[in-house]
Amino acid sequence: MLSNDQISVDQSALTGESLPVGVRESGIVYSSSTVRRGQGRCVVVNTGVNTYFGRTAELVKIAKPVSHQERIMMAVVKYMMYVGIAAFMIVGADAALTRADILSMLSLALTFLLGAVPVALPAVFAVVLAVGAVELSRKGALVTRLDSIEDAASVEILCLDKTGTITQNKLSIADPISFSGFKKDDVALIASLASRNETKDIIDLTVIEYARGAGIDAGPYKQVSFTPFDPATKRSEAIIERNGERFRVTKGAPQVVISMCYATGEEDQTQANEAVEQLSQKGYRTIAVARSEKDAGDAFRLVGLLPLVDPPRPDSKSVMEELKTLGVKPKMLTGDNVAVAKVIARQVSETKSTEHRVFLT
Repeated sequence: MLSNDQISVDQSALTGESLPVGVRESGIVYSSSTVRRGQGRCVVVNTGVNTYFGRTAELVKIAKPVSHQERIMMAVVKYMMYVGIAAFMIVGADAALTRADILSMLSLALTFLLGAVPVALPAVFAVVLAVGAVELSRKGALVTRLDSIEDAASVEILCLDKTGTITQNKLSIADPISFSGFKKDDVALIASLASRNETKDIIDLTVIEYARGAGIDAGPYKQVSFTPFDPATKRSEAIIERNGERFRVTKGAPQVVISMCYATGEEDQTQANEAVEQLSQKGYRTIAVARSEKDAGDAFRLVGLLPLVDPPRPDSKSVMEELKTLGVKPKMLTGDNVAVAKVIARQVSETKSTEHRVFLT
């Protein structure tokens, strides 16, 4: 990237990470990524199969692993060859002792070798798989490759990407936590005032949608100025006006916002830090919300915390349980931290155990 502008890039199609990442000057924006916020001038250095996404697509395209059906047929042929050779050796030894005709022995050897090759086996397999494809079509499944039926039937472990497959790849806000005498609706209101639709930032959009869904009226408030989220400061900020009075609002990383709240007592700050730690252990990403007093002063008060979560798809739990009943072990692949992965694993599983197998990518 050539320009100095900071852009926010969604790389979930490539990395599986649900939150966007920031890219600065001289940074690399990978193919298949989506720019969520900001503008920049870039130079294309790789296209097609030379990109990471292109290499992955090319590997999938050219990969031709040996199917389960081919392995079965080769195993049958191998063992039949063993039996044929052993039988020929026994008959050959007997013929050598009885001094049988050599031409008769060659004909017998050819018969054994031809009998060891199951010529009709591929045709039988094809007919059986075709019947299975018809049955699957009646259940709404389209089969494009007959041997894929046998491959699917032999699956023992199924690896699933967390973001977008097990989860909805859509952030949502859990129950807000309020401090300093504020209410939960105040947390959502102040957070929405520190957000803007035009930024197309995924967190801003999530906060605004949550406030709208909660029926919070931000009509009396006017956003005088807005500073979007900057990875350097780890927060966004706005100046708000209501009835001729102005104040500042901010939202962002808890460790940054809480440290700015000089007007908040130490007890509330301690409780907020403990709440952030507890939420992180439960797999939540947390943003802190604060506002200043009148006249846009610097004395911020902590309003509350907003826990963010990428919820599972509605059918994920039923699919996981059905896979288990079929003898398939589902494994989750994710680039998220272990705490988030374990929470999602517990939500989509009926097991009471706290041990879950998660593979980090």
